[in-house]
Amino acid sequence: MRKGYIDGTGVFMRHVFLKKEFFPDELPVVIDSYTCPPGKYGNVENLREFWKITMTGKSRMKLFFYGKAYLIPPESVFLSRPQDLTNIEADQPMEITNLLILCPFMEKTSAGLPDNAFFRILKDPLANADAPRLFTVRANAGIRSKFRSLRSELLHTDQCTPAVLQSLLRLLLTDFYRQWLLEKQQNAAAARISAVDHYLAEHFREKILLAELADRTGVSVGYLTRKYKKETGHTIGETIQILRVDCAARLLRETSYTHRQIREHCGFPDSGSFYRAFRQQKGTTPAEWAASVHDLP
Repeated sequence: MRKGYIDGTGVFMRHVFLKKEFFPDELPVVIDSYTCPPGKYGNVENLREFWKITMTGKSRMKLFFYGKAYLIPPESVFLSRPQDLTNIEADQPMEITNLLILCPFMEKTSAGLPDNAFFRILKDPLANADAPRLFTVRANAGIRSKFRSLRSELLHTDQCTPAVLQSLLRLLLTDFYRQWLLEKQQNAAAARISAVDHYLAEHFREKILLAELADRTGVSVGYLTRKYKKETGHTIGETIQILRVDCAARLLRETSYTHRQIREHCGFPDSGSFYRAFRQQKGTTPAEWAASVHDLP
């Protein structure tokens, strides 16, 4: 599948891979595996007259998608529409498996899939053509299994039929979509946790209401508290206390503020909560802790 690449000469070029070069038989699907040597495959942007689903091996690679570089982790899968401008680069040999699908066959295959934003792109590759989008996911066990099944089927071309290929391709696309949706949800959850941590770091001295925090992140209080605990190992309240105690410890070490001044500056509502939280985290009282750090050489 390396046909059409050029050496890097500093001259911008665009290359179109033609279907007649890659579909010698009557079958609408072709699969090919190979190892690319390190390097960038020409100062060129590639288009194609067909769809391409690429599965990478154990080496990471850089994908140039409409001129923007994306780092593709090892054992990933990404989807290229016919009009998507792509190129690849790596600093070590790359194992690549390309699954090529003729456009009419992809349209026919996706007709039986759910009607959502992801599958609509398969049914109409020109949809949102002015807003290109890279679809890449981790190659989980299900996706790798579907690639193997398609390869096995295509090796027996005397028995292979478009109907069987369509069924296997539909299963692969469904697994791809499920993994993409899972990773999208995980990324959204990670972004929410990061936003919460940032907000807490800025506002831990204030009274923080869970309802307001949940509203800021667009989820319910129950979902936010469960997800935060699962991802960080702490409740939101525990994180606030950690931040307040760390603030108090810093002031005890670096200033001559009274305990009351420190308590009020760090957001503790009363002396009792200040001493309890400090002892719980530091294993000693604020006064004993301050004496110990001041005695250090």
